[in-house]
Amino acid sequence: MKFTHLIVLIFTINTTLLGQQQLSDIKKVDSLMSIDIKDADKVFNSLKKKYLVIEIDSIYAEFYYRGGVINYYLENYLLAEKYYHFALITEYAHKYAHFEAKIHNNLGIVYELLLKFDEALVAYNRSINIEKKLKNRQGEMKTLLNIGLLNIKTKQYKIAEKQLTTAYAYFDSIKDEQQIGLFFQNLGVLYFNRGDYKRADSLAVLANEQFRKINDIYGLCRTFNNISLSNLKLGKLKQANKFKDSLIINCDTNSSFYFENIPFLQAEILIAKKDYNQSLQLLNNLIKKNITKPSSLKYIEELKMRAYAHIGKGQLYDSAFNKFRLLSDSIARINNIKQVAQLEAIYKTNEMQQELSASKKLLLKERNRNIIIFAALFVIISLLSGVLLFRQKLLRLRKYIVNNAQGKQLKINDQELEIRYEHRSIKALYIKCIRFLKADQTFLQPELTIDLLAEKLDVNANQLSKSINETAGMNFNQFINQLRIKHSEKLLAENKYSISEIAEIVGFSNRISFYRSFKHITGMSPKEFRENVINNILE
Repeated sequence: MKFTHLIVLIFTINTTLLGQQQLSDIKKVDSLMSIDIKDADKVFNSLKKKYLVIEIDSIYAEFYYRGGVINYYLENYLLAEKYYHFALITEYAHKYAHFEAKIHNNLGIVYELLLKFDEALVAYNRSINIEKKLKNRQGEMKTLLNIGLLNIKTKQYKIAEKQLTTAYAYFDSIKDEQQIGLFFQNLGVLYFNRGDYKRADSLAVLANEQFRKINDIYGLCRTFNNISLSNLKLGKLKQANKFKDSLIINCDTNSSFYFENIPFLQAEILIAKKDYNQSLQLLNNLIKKNITKPSSLKYIEELKMRAYAHIGKGQLYDSAFNKFRLLSDSIARINNIKQVAQLEAIYKTNEMQQELSASKKLLLKERNRNIIIFAALFVIISLLSGVLLFRQKLLRLRKYIVNNAQGKQLKINDQELEIRYEHRSIKALYIKCIRFLKADQTFLQPELTIDLLAEKLDVNANQLSKSINETAGMNFNQFINQLRIKHSEKLLAENKYSISEIAEIVGFSNRISFYRSFKHITGMSPKEFRENVINNILE
């Protein structure tokens, strides 16, 4: 893979501060980064111990900044986070604001890839605030593009579209072709996620044209992939296949993007063509290639479920579903969102049930009536049994969480979780509110008000206030503060951030209000809580 665009990321070295040998080392790493990122990583690792004890602050900062960039492109995101932090804690970073802003922006990208969305937003905001002070409009707008993409991932589409459009207006005025291409690409992703596949396709085509102008191969590959997926959703199989072929021709066969996207796109197209056996063969071959990434394995099982549903193989479907469920649990544990992942698995099952129903109608036309009825009943009974077992596990998990939580708990029962979109019921509205707040951790937003939340839920603010008061037994501010304090307990237990940083992360305007709310809800100060957790661990 070519990484010539990496050079843009490298902060200019102040040669008056660097020794000749250290300057030579860093130049060597820089030159390799534009040719072969893996060779650059080898050189970086060979010098790493030497630079851990370097006395010149500026050399230490510049060296580990490069370590962050290298490991980002190698997809070693935890290492990238670590090296960026090494660079950030230096006096050099605090002295040179441009350098500090760039680190915060890159940390935001890494946090986003690690699904630490709240931390990503904090990092992006720090970067953008520094850029504003420096009056660096270009840096500010680049970070705003990143925040827009983050808001797409957290399904805040209106906010994301406004941010992307603001950034586009600037980049269009200075004719920055690459950033314009990224705008079209990200806005296309937004509309794809909202189900507007026709508009998503048009935007992906515009992005593709921009990347073609500047010969951005990585950008071309991503847009070919997006165009193919949009056409697949629109039922244009011929076009989807055409752009899939363009992706294969243009994409580097040794890149992780090629390996992680093209086989899945091929499987999607085969399923759309009703060539289920070939798609299953392709997916099984992928498993044999020692794929270990949980999200990729989960996607494989999801595609296998769809294929088995269409051909009516209930036992194999159950096996794929069980693997899908276990992978969902595994991913959830890694990212501390187990409840959301399990609910996601249930929703996926409902979608598969619809496909099974369509499959049954096709089978009735092709096979003997008695055999078809028996096979369809077997599949449906097996599927329902799996759903019931999974539901029982979810109910036990919910009961455990409610019984073991500290302090006041939000009064949600299992029966209420099954109520969906019944806006006339006070309890149903409360459940809808809880789901929305927890799904994207919207309660962490400092500017959140009951009017803003009511607008997002498309309900009357008075109705929402009444729902919270009668169901949770508290007013809106108390309700939001309780969610924030609950989240802060987890961050305090991790002992990774200072109390002031945690107050900012969980949405309090200042440390004093955070202390007051924490003391009121838990009966102790944040410091006392953290000390209790540490003492319990030591005991």
